[in-house]
Amino acid sequence: MQWRILSFQGLRVLSAVLIVTIMAQPATFAEHGRDFSASYDIKDVSLVGANEVSVTLNLRLQNHSGAEVADAEVSLQDSVPASKALGVFPMHLSLVNHAVANLSGTFIVPTRYVAQWRTGQRPRIVVRFMSDTGHAIRRPVELLYMPGVGR
Repeated sequence: MQWRILSFQGLRVLSAVLIVTIMAQPATFAEHGRDFSASYDIKDVSLVGANEVSVTLNLRLQNHSGAEVADAEVSLQDSVPASKALGVFPMHLSLVNHAVANLSGTFIVPTRYVAQWRTGQRPRIVVRFMSDTGHAIRRPVELLYMPGVGR
């Protein structure tokens, strides 16, 4: 009988620990999870060289960061992680949490990138902004191809 009482008490302690752990998780994911998402479309593709095209990207960008973002720069990055920006969207953004903004930018990119984007690989879009403490923050944008965005 004592073993069952201890097991019941142990179960209560374990349940309490699990509940506290689960309750703490949303804050962790909100802080370091998907801060920005966007649907995008590819428009006006034209050849500008032997291996390069001009392409317009239309984005419908949403802030999920849990905070207001001021004077943010949105850029198209090379497909290799930690690489250079291929260009910057012409408008800096200020977005409150859950706000949506429509952006459009024209970029010169390798021809193979547009072919890859049309067959499932996504462009690399990054939002860069300053924190309240003055530190530069770079966050990737989770993208979904959606023809017709920005029409």
